[in-house]
Amino acid sequence: MANIRDVATLAKVSPATVSIVLNHRAQERGIPPVTQKAVMDAAAALHYSLRKAPRHLRLADNAITLCIYVEMDYSSNFLLRMLNGIRSQMTENEIELNTLISPFIKNRLSDKLPLQNNHTMHAAIIAAPYAKDVEYLENNRIGIPFVLYNRPSQTCNTVEIDNYGVGRQAAEHLAERGVKTVGIVSAIPSYPVIRTRNEGFTETCALNGIDFLPKFRITADNSESGGFEAGERLAAMSGRPRALFCDSDAIARGLVFSLTRHGIRIPEDMGVVCVGMGDPKSLSYMTPSLTTVDIPHEEMSAQSVQMLLGIIQNKVSGVSHVMSESRLLVRESSPAPEAAAF
Repeated sequence: MANIRDVATLAKVSPATVSIVLNHRAQERGIPPVTQKAVMDAAAALHYSLRKAPRHLRLADNAITLCIYVEMDYSSNFLLRMLNGIRSQMTENEIELNTLISPFIKNRLSDKLPLQNNHTMHAAIIAAPYAKDVEYLENNRIGIPFVLYNRPSQTCNTVEIDNYGVGRQAAEHLAERGVKTVGIVSAIPSYPVIRTRNEGFTETCALNGIDFLPKFRITADNSESGGFEAGERLAAMSGRPRALFCDSDAIARGLVFSLTRHGIRIPEDMGVVCVGMGDPKSLSYMTPSLTTVDIPHEEMSAQSVQMLLGIIQNKVSGVSHVMSESRLLVRESSPAPEAAAF
């Protein structure tokens, strides 16, 4: 039986274009008539028709509407990666997902997410909720299926990363390089997952004989400008740790720029390891390229969509939990083993 990729190959277009044309959205998306005809001819030749969502979950355009709720203070670096993961599921499952992004104020998710389904959306991914938001979700019957994104819960569906393990990976890498003193540039606001990562880092450092220097715990806005300001403060301080652990790649980019301006060489004078939230490839084009413990947002958002589709299609019952694994990407900002003796 032919699939959407077969149609795309025959029509010489992308699977996404096939989905748009067969969902009768070519005109609004500006697909040329000649391309539309190529897709329709290929589909007819292969006797292919697009699978539809269950009738009770369709809108007028035969698409499932997914809403990503994200807390307003949270860094937006991960959103594009989430959307890439969602797009992969559109192709794999041959469905159209209308994706909305709805910011909410911390601890006020209840203002946004209805208890009753108003039929404007079919499912939700809820990213970066605070404690009261999670409590609201756990203690109320929400009108649509949802997944908590990188937040723990015993009673809600979750897709998480091992946040303690993120910090542990960074510390173990620095231990392998012979680092003996470290500091942390910690993001504000400090989410529970950030505190868990920092605990994983400091506790693993202690187990490996690495001294965490409290005066080098610097807080910074979770942005390039926040990292730059942290670098300015660090450059003015006496002494320095051999390496720094940054809560995000955005902070690390600003930090490295600032320190370099002050003549502090990365990694010769100070190594930098950060949590990777944005595009991991872009960090390889920096000077120096940044070592990261990457959070696999594409994988996590794809897993979230898979879970939601299973619920919608009555293939999944009960509460589901998925734990993803971070990956260490070693680049130029790591201290060289032979240079990490102090």
